[in-house]
This record gives sequence, C-alpha cells and structure tokens, in this order.
Amino acid sequence: MGARFEPRLLSDRSERAASEYLRRFRLRNRLSVRRITHRGTKQRSEMENVASAFGASMRWSTENNSIVSVFPGHSKYDHVYNMDQTSIYIDMNPNTTITFTGDKNVDVVQSMTENSFRASVFLCASATGKKMPPIIVFAGVPNADVYQELLNHPLHRDRVILTVQRKAYCHERVMLDWIDEVWGPGASNQRLLLLDSLKTHKMASVRTKLEEDYCSEVEFVPTRDHRLSAANGRVSDALL
Repeated sequence: MGARFEPRLLSDRSERAASEYLRRFRLRNRLSVRRITHRGTKQRSEMENVASAFGASMRWSTENNSIVSVFPGHSKYDHVYNMDQTSIYIDMNPNTTITFTGDKNVDVVQSMTENSFRASVFLCASATGKKMPPIIVFAGVPNADVYQELLNHPLHRDRVILTVQRKAYCHERVMLDWIDEVWGPGASNQRLLLLDSLKTHKMASVRTKLEEDYCSEVEFVPTRDHRLSAANGRVSDALL
C-alpha cells in the first residue's frame, strides 16, 4: 500500500526491505494496522449524542401522541418502522487503516467524493426487529436489457425486489414502487414510519400514498440540525 501512494518507497529498496522499513516506522510512532470499526461522514461520538436526543423525542411522541399510541404497552413498537437507503460501492473501501496502538475504536471519516456507487438498497425494519424485504435499485432504464435481466432473476419477488433507475438513486417512481411493493403488503394498518429528510421522502405524492392509501403516519428527522439525518438509521435502537 505504501508503494501505491509513494512510488519512491521501492525505488531503491527491495519489497522486503520496504516492508521492514514501514514496520519499524509504525513501531517508532506507536502506530498499528487495525480493522475499521466505524465508517461515516461524522465521528461516532458525535452521532451517539444526536441519536440519543432524537430517540428520546421520538419515544415520547410514540407513547403519547402518534397513530400507534392506541396499542397497549410494548406492542405499539411492533408498528413503528424505520426505512433508509444505503449504497453499494463499485470500489469497495479497505477494511483496515493505520491508527495509534491501543485505540479502542477505529473511526474513519468518509468524504462524499467516494459515494460513486452502482446500486442503492432500501432497508426497512420495525423497532422490535421485524424486517421487510429489501429493494435493490441498479443503474438502468425501465424495459431495457438490465431491467429485463433483473425481472428474470430467481430472487426477484421471492426474497428481494429488484428494479432500476438511471443513476440508481431514490427518486419519486422508485419510492412509490417501494411503498406498493414492500410497505403495503408487508405490515398491518396504523403504522408509524420514520424517514430522513431526503427530498423524495417529502414529496406530496409519496406522503399522500403513505397516509391515505396505507393508513400510515410519517415522521421526518428534524431539518434544523443536519446531523440528525445520519442518526435516523439508529433510531430503532434508541427507541428501545
């Protein structure tokens, strides 16, 4: 890896000598190669505080002032769901990095330039752990070759929903498909769905379909603090 970023490292050394040089350099500076334990655009400590505050607020709302408040006791959380999208990257990032010896957590701040991805995965689960089928969105055009290949895949509609969008993004059509294909059949009426503040989530057509067609209450992560949007993925843990 050293030769990749500094070609001169091997210019006057054998590969074995270069490896020994790097090993001794790490020892002198109390550095070690460690597996990454957290990757994101924010540090773990910052997100834990944000998630705790948001979780406490949502817990009060769920218990006292939501569509699921009518359910007794802990059973109301069977009807509280969180959905978010995540990306599958073409160039998968390494699992290890160099950090100081003895560090308990190995956090990596990931720049947004690394977010060139080939697919989006929609994941949804209840606060009690019930998982809905995922949707995977590949880059492609409806009714073209990639789309037809996905429709013929043996896992399509059996364990996962496969579809396409030109850039593999979550846009209006894909979000409406998720509601009809996953949210509608996958749960009972009177449900609370937690979403982040993605523009597509707030479209009138999306909200109307959720609230009127499927009797669902929608709550968004407050936009007054942009850091809360990253905490939304951990809200199920915070609620419980």
